[in-house]
Amino acid sequence: MEMEDNITPFEQARWAFQSMVDTPGTEFDTPSGQHKITEAHVNGVWNGVLQAYFPFPTFTVAPEFWTTQAGRGGSRVDLVVYRVSDGRPVFVFEGKRKMNIESVKNWEQMTQYLRSLHKRRDQTTYGILAGDHEYIILQYDGQNITRIRERSLLGDGNFHTNSLLDGRNQTNSDAILKAIADKMDK
Repeated sequence: MEMEDNITPFEQARWAFQSMVDTPGTEFDTPSGQHKITEAHVNGVWNGVLQAYFPFPTFTVAPEFWTTQAGRGGSRVDLVVYRVSDGRPVFVFEGKRKMNIESVKNWEQMTQYLRSLHKRRDQTTYGILAGDHEYIILQYDGQNITRIRERSLLGDGNFHTNSLLDGRNQTNSDAILKAIADKMDK
């Protein structure tokens, strides 16, 4: 499978996941036909997507960020985007190998990360919860968590869009992440 030039970061991620799922004889292929994509693979693909929208030197994407006190029951988010000018975290990402979108444990974990980020910034915060090829872009305003966009990178599943960014009707994930990055660059 060959990737075309000049495609968006989400199209690149789709291509990567499709290649992992469809290429026989790779480490992702199993006799049962179920792929073996790990959390590390998920985080690696999304690291590339986040770096495309939050580029260095304005931002940096860092792994394993402690959202609460290290040790003693603290927790770490898989990836965090920092704004370099003030060293503040502006976006969180949590990846899972496989994900039940409605898992209470996953939602509690992501809620904790978004609330922690909101406390540090005292403004609307954003993040992504992803599992395998599915993802949800989230917004937290200090009161409510809103699902801005839910999708499958492979184009399957029953997902919806509910974009609240500046009242605009964003039609794709690329536009949504670009709008979030533009807000965080201020």
